[in-house]
Amino acid sequence: MGLNFQTFGRGYPVVLLHGLFGSGDNLRAIARGLEDQFQVILPDLPNHGTSSHIGSSTHEAMVDSIAAFLREHVPGRPVVGGHSIGGKLAMLLCLREPDSYPALVSIDMAPRPYQASHLEILEGMRGIPMADVKARRDADEMLAPAVPDPGVRGFLLKNLVRDNGVFRWRLDLEAIERDYDNMLGWRPPSSSFEGPSLFVGGDRSRYFQADRDTDLIRQWFPSADIHTIQDAGHWLHADKPAEVVQVIRSFLLRVDLP
Repeated sequence: MGLNFQTFGRGYPVVLLHGLFGSGDNLRAIARGLEDQFQVILPDLPNHGTSSHIGSSTHEAMVDSIAAFLREHVPGRPVVGGHSIGGKLAMLLCLREPDSYPALVSIDMAPRPYQASHLEILEGMRGIPMADVKARRDADEMLAPAVPDPGVRGFLLKNLVRDNGVFRWRLDLEAIERDYDNMLGWRPPSSSFEGPSLFVGGDRSRYFQADRDTDLIRQWFPSADIHTIQDAGHWLHADKPAEVVQVIRSFLLRVDLP
């Protein structure tokens, strides 16, 4: 089946990849904000949304799957970018095939390893006895001890679907849990990406801190433009959607696209 995707607008193609536990819908606000000048493609990552389960969630397997999708569905040299783990996958695409992508956009993600922060979520989701879930509120109650924040639970429960009256997670939780350490890591090729790149993060995010991450970013992406959105956290495109869209648009309009 490959990767499910949505397309917005017309113009030069920009492919944006969502983060862990999400789907392409998470970046719809950015797509809508750019669709007047660009064609924005939002795939569901492998093992996420309605995309295929590929049996692995390693960077290598997901990058292979995304690269195959791009060759089939996005001709030419698209700009690639993404939020969180999607940003890291976009970085690896550019580092692996620097001549295939004219520019990179990373949203609240740096090129470095991260500490585990989703283990309770994974255990909570995997521990729900699906046979006992008769309605979405049942899963919400069962997940609450592991994930007390109702906003986070609501985000995760978007992955709960019903087939023939039986609930299931549409995520490949087994592959995500097995390859979680790989997903947190940073194992890039030895080469750098010399093309234009934008790293934009929220000033309240624990995933991206410009004063700490700039040297690392420039090690791999020497032409990087680094921008911080004030009063925004990891989900900066939800906190400050207009500002994020404007920063990305201004960057893309400065890039000498083929």
